[in-house]
Amino acid sequence: MKFLYVFAFLIFINIPVHADISLLIHEAKGFSGETTGAGHSAVYLSDVCADPPPFILRKCRDGESRGTVIATYPGFGATNEYDWFAMPLIAYLYGVDNEAQIPLYANGEIRLLVRETIRQKYLSDLVPRAADGSLPRGRWVEIIGTALNRDLYAFTVRTTPEQDEQLIKIYSKLEKGSSFNVFYKNCADFTKDIMNLYFPKSTQRDAINDFTMTTPKALARSFTKYAKKRPELLLRVSKYAQLDGTIMRSFGNRNFTETAFTSKKYVITEALTMPILIPIFAGTYFATGYFSIDKAYHKYPSIEAARLNLAKKNRKYRLSFAEPLESDESIKNRREAEKLRVFGSKEGWKKYRDALKPLIAKAIQEKLFADEKEVKSFFRDLEHQSEPFYDANGDLTLRVSNYGNEDLLGLTRTSILGPDTDVRLAYKMMLVKLKAELDSSKKNRVTYYELQENWQLLMELQKRSAALPPVQNQTNTRFLTNKKNTPTSKKIKKIFREITH
Repeated sequence: MKFLYVFAFLIFINIPVHADISLLIHEAKGFSGETTGAGHSAVYLSDVCADPPPFILRKCRDGESRGTVIATYPGFGATNEYDWFAMPLIAYLYGVDNEAQIPLYANGEIRLLVRETIRQKYLSDLVPRAADGSLPRGRWVEIIGTALNRDLYAFTVRTTPEQDEQLIKIYSKLEKGSSFNVFYKNCADFTKDIMNLYFPKSTQRDAINDFTMTTPKALARSFTKYAKKRPELLLRVSKYAQLDGTIMRSFGNRNFTETAFTSKKYVITEALTMPILIPIFAGTYFATGYFSIDKAYHKYPSIEAARLNLAKKNRKYRLSFAEPLESDESIKNRREAEKLRVFGSKEGWKKYRDALKPLIAKAIQEKLFADEKEVKSFFRDLEHQSEPFYDANGDLTLRVSNYGNEDLLGLTRTSILGPDTDVRLAYKMMLVKLKAELDSSKKNRVTYYELQENWQLLMELQKRSAALPPVQNQTNTRFLTNKKNTPTSKKIKKIFREITH
């Protein structure tokens, strides 16, 4: 049996590999996410592109990159119902056209602007404005700037051109009509069908822990188990962290049994009505369905880690004959080095936290912030004090009411260092951004190399800010002058979530 496995493995690794498929797991958000904890799922195809509506899928041409995300939702808000929509990856994640335009900060007004901009570019024929000129209602908003709303994880493996061609034949053109059903034809079922088209039986529902329904976490668990046995697929798990800003943070995906014994609102209800359910749900989950997306992310964090996993498999089965096999010790050391590159160490994160504290204290001393309270509220204050727009280069920019002046703040890595950006505003924003990233829980962190890039940007802005004349007496002692009252209903929802989640 072992020989047959090795023989099949040898045959497979000779197949040319040219593209990737990613199972996209979206963390839970909003009321539905708080109720079920399920989240959302979609599929990303790196070598499949889509022409504008009606979304004719085809192989990507030379020069085209980043491929397409295919997602399903109930009621996109189109003039007709459709099963799925397609969107370029960067527009799907960040609401912009390329990586250079990804904003460093996001709020509700920025989200509204990028959604409308991308809708006009890709969806205006299918999702036109309402008769009164207002923005159309519908779930089309969910496929634009998704990473402004929540964390996403991409479970990625290699594919072949033949597999892409098979998908294109089946999903060649967007057809009218929707078969979406929240129970047995939901987003996870749609995703499961595509993943199983590429790799039969690779993704499955968890009938026990999800009460016969299909959920994103069940797909992640089954697909990881499938790919783990096939290291030649080069499984890696990438994280697209929710952008820093004022939009409510997302929370981790859960199976239904997991939600039943971890969510306070359900635990309290069960404790008061039928306490025996709590250990039953907990025992069932840990015995038959336990899986941590975050742990999978830490185990398979990059393409380099995937190659090292394959090298380990090659050594185990002696599958490399062209060159000497790498030692187990060397593979282990390289894997640890790669994890350090992606995640850093406890000491590394502490080093940056310790270095940031005196910078914030000095910024308060130099009157860039009124006090520590203003540091904590700066992202929210910035939203109240600004209006987003696109500059001449198409980069997101804020027009800020800044102590009686109207100043500009570029939001991309390029424009924040541009001549039009107010240096002190930029420095303040990056101080607060780094504080948010360094104060976040281990699960919610950005990668270590992203942190290092942000730190380098902060250091450049600090140098420029230090070269400016000292801050003189300002008209207003506090940055915020245009405070908007938060609706009572929103406050109640926030309190309810913090108490019952």
